[in-house]
Amino acid sequence: MKGTLVRTRFFLLLVVVATMVMGHTPVAAQTSDDLQAFEKPQQAAVTGETSRYVVEFNERADLSDAFAIEDHAARGQLVMERLESTATASQAAVLQRINSTKGASGQGFWLRNVVVFEGDQALADAVAAMSGVREVRREKTYQIARPVRVQQAEPAEGAEWGVEKIGAPAAWDEGIFGSGIVVGSLDSGIDFLHPALVDKYRGNYGDGTFTHDYNWFDASGDCPTDEPCDLLGHGTHTMGTMVGGDGPGPFSPDIGVAPGAQFMTVSCGPGFCSESQLMAAGQFFIAPTDLNGENPDPAMRPDVVNNSWGGPPGDPFFVDMVDAWEAAGIIPVFSSGNPGPSCGEGGSPGDYLSAFSVGATDIEDDIAEVSGRGPSAFGKINPDVAAPGVHVVDHD
Repeated sequence: MKGTLVRTRFFLLLVVVATMVMGHTPVAAQTSDDLQAFEKPQQAAVTGETSRYVVEFNERADLSDAFAIEDHAARGQLVMERLESTATASQAAVLQRINSTKGASGQGFWLRNVVVFEGDQALADAVAAMSGVREVRREKTYQIARPVRVQQAEPAEGAEWGVEKIGAPAAWDEGIFGSGIVVGSLDSGIDFLHPALVDKYRGNYGDGTFTHDYNWFDASGDCPTDEPCDLLGHGTHTMGTMVGGDGPGPFSPDIGVAPGAQFMTVSCGPGFCSESQLMAAGQFFIAPTDLNGENPDPAMRPDVVNNSWGGPPGDPFFVDMVDAWEAAGIIPVFSSGNPGPSCGEGGSPGDYLSAFSVGATDIEDDIAEVSGRGPSAFGKINPDVAAPGVHVVDHD
């Protein structure tokens, strides 16, 4: 029972801060000459449509019995297999039709049972009339969160103010550091060699060498090499808030709440990601693969995924993804976005009942002006919690 209580308390601590700096005001404790300043809040938004089509199907996998499975590997395996089998049966005829059409090509995704394809309107109309198809529409793109602004500041000598504010040092005093927990990040990427993070990267062998198999996926294909990158800096910032530093150890400043946890990451953006890229990322978290995208292993999935992206409120497209993560035992944490101070503007997927959404507060415990908030179309008040997210130090 004690182990369960410690694990539960850690998870509550982690999810409170997992998004507390998403899209809000990071402060760099380094020279800021090369840091871009964003003078206006960047609102979560669907930014447009691609030239590709999304085919949505009626059929959904039944994942209800996954919640009763205690074995980590077995639970993830069941979720992956159920989703894959449902998608294979639903998509076969549509993919055959698309891929046999000159100039067209399609790709199936099992996470939400959709097909995304390149083709013309005539093919889209033909596919829309096929059995089992719910809808055919243009693919959307979503914004990856960006900092409101970046500025230079002096770091703290010990734990940063936000880490102190939520009581993380008290958890450290009880020996709760997040050890044994793996945190996933769907953001602009990670500077995995950052001194506050390198020891927490799950792909670090500890002898100066690394493996990126099962630990990193470049969903948008923007990284210049086959190593993790962060072309915006936001993903490195948020991961620092989650695991950066070493708690009561000699590293300073302690910018992260769970310095004993490990991390894995998906790079997307750096500006915008399409639905197909986000679905590929979501699949990777349920069943991570090697760098070739092969040999999926659900046993390597993370315990919690931190998400720095979203769209306007009331968008249901990613409900199935979030529900699948939960069925696999992954805690889905999302920013409530930066559209404030208007009420009712907290974005999706953070406004889902099955998602854990986080807003931002300042050092006086006041809600940040830009932080998304208000009633959700899905039946909850958004966000679920608010945590320090203004003037948060992210670099040493």
